[in-house]
Amino acid sequence: MKKVIIKGFTFTLALAIMLSGLGVFSISSTASAESQPEPSLTAPEPVVGEWCSALYGIFMTAYNSPANYNAVADLNNDGVVNISDFGMLAAMYSNGDDATCYAQFQGTYDFGNYLNVDWCNGLIKGIEDSFHSQSGDANYSAIFDLDDDGQVNIVDEAIAASINGNQAICYPHYTPPLAVMEEPDAPAEPEAFVHGEWCSALYGLFQTAYNNPANYNAVADLNNDGVVSVSDFGMLAAIYGNGDNAGCYAQFEDPTANFHFDEENHLDIDWCNGLWQGIQDSFHSQSGDANYSSIFDLNGDGTIGLIDQGIVAYLLGENDQSACYPYYVPPMPEWGGNGGGGGGGGSSDLSIVIDNVLVIPEITSATVTWNTNRSATTILDYGTENYDFNTNDGLYTVEHQVVLNDLEPGTLYHFLVSAMNPADQLFEDIDRTFTTLGEIVIEEEVVEEPVIEEPKIEPEVLGEKIDACIPDIDIDIIDTITFAEKSLLRGCGPEVYLLKNDMLVHIPSWQELHDKYFAHRIYNVSNEVLALYPHWTPPQVAGIKVYGDGSLIRGTDKMVYIIENGAKRHITNLEELVTYIGKKIYDVSDDVLALY
Repeated sequence: MKKVIIKGFTFTLALAIMLSGLGVFSISSTASAESQPEPSLTAPEPVVGEWCSALYGIFMTAYNSPANYNAVADLNNDGVVNISDFGMLAAMYSNGDDATCYAQFQGTYDFGNYLNVDWCNGLIKGIEDSFHSQSGDANYSAIFDLDDDGQVNIVDEAIAASINGNQAICYPHYTPPLAVMEEPDAPAEPEAFVHGEWCSALYGLFQTAYNNPANYNAVADLNNDGVVSVSDFGMLAAIYGNGDNAGCYAQFEDPTANFHFDEENHLDIDWCNGLWQGIQDSFHSQSGDANYSSIFDLNGDGTIGLIDQGIVAYLLGENDQSACYPYYVPPMPEWGGNGGGGGGGGSSDLSIVIDNVLVIPEITSATVTWNTNRSATTILDYGTENYDFNTNDGLYTVEHQVVLNDLEPGTLYHFLVSAMNPADQLFEDIDRTFTTLGEIVIEEEVVEEPVIEEPKIEPEVLGEKIDACIPDIDIDIIDTITFAEKSLLRGCGPEVYLLKNDMLVHIPSWQELHDKYFAHRIYNVSNEVLALYPHWTPPQVAGIKVYGDGSLIRGTDKMVYIIENGAKRHITNLEELVTYIGKKIYDVSDDVLALY
């Protein structure tokens, strides 16, 4: 087996050739020369941009791995690298949006943390996407030409593998245009620069309004010219950089014109992003420190730390300015919102309301669903006499579902639904009960031997033929015309219908009837009873497009759904989403999303 030695590193060439031939070549900081399972984004036409390739490679190490988190891979800036980020990456990568991919590298790391980014896996992905390209080709990039010979080939693969996840060696291949990271010369006694609390808040809320007329507000308009532009940014940079807290506060309250907002429009200002910037500038400070501010001490414990960061991340996700604004009170006026907060380290109302609790019991299982007014964890305690069992997925959502298994048939269970917000505050519902189903009842169809009869003339009554369909009405429901929600009804024919929202929904197949409604009673009724209920049809709204089965749609929450049998189903994992790469995702309004 032939080996090559390149720049002091030894790599088995045969292994590199084998991996490249298979089209699988990936390293990471933990296992550099071994291929790893990962989602696949097929390179489209036109050619994938060099920065999209690098971003994809870096992303794979951080995906669903808190230990490998880095801000470059966190495309939506929510503190985690998950399927939401992958959806954004897939769009940029597939569309060859290299400018947007490159923007993700800007301002997301510094000398202190840049080695936490998997630059090496970015090189590997870039080499894969530009393999066999030469200088002048559309898919050639000097970044991935590690030996600078004007072509991307097996030698570059070998060099990348031999680096063995050393990020300090991989990073320089990205410079320029990325900045050269050199250890700064620290002064003998460094002095930490202290940003004024109002400068931090102003800088944070300014970012939302900058060059965005839809988010204009007078607080961010420093030169009062009706737009928030580069001129305002220049003024902000001066007062923020100089720690001119009085000058920053004057932008909120001008002594000659009172506040630059009022009760009617104060929620148009991004107070939440102001809190976020303030926490960044005062992180790890304590009461008494020069950079501590009670405004940004969201839980009021005298320290600005991870809990405060978690609370503001939650508030940013909710985009609830009414919950963020009270942290600035006083000296800001106490308008609306949830009261309290700010100024003295109080907290806004993060209370959780639990409602719409529903239980669907089976023989040995039960499905419990409920909603919360804001994102919270899914917690459920249950048992026959005491709450002997507990389930908690630790994920924040507003739609909750728990499936309880291994239950005893025909048994009464007590359960308690709870929810915890990001501030670790626990909210409990009331004690509720359900009873699992008893014995399984299977209605068997008796098939009798056919009886051959002589043809006969059907009798007539008053000139009308007797209806040949005689319903086999259940004795115990004779004269019953009203049935409970989700009852199963059958008339003269073999069709079975589900009663939902006082409408008949046809169950199209025996398989669906078996899988979803096994052991559920089917009520045999007359056709006259069936005629009392309208048949359900797919929603049709004038002026709103209806998407057919197999369509991918996405609302303002950026969650992706697939339409199946006229209903939407949330795609909850990366593996399934990857299977739809190349398929168009329709961005729709929440009104359209609610139709399904």
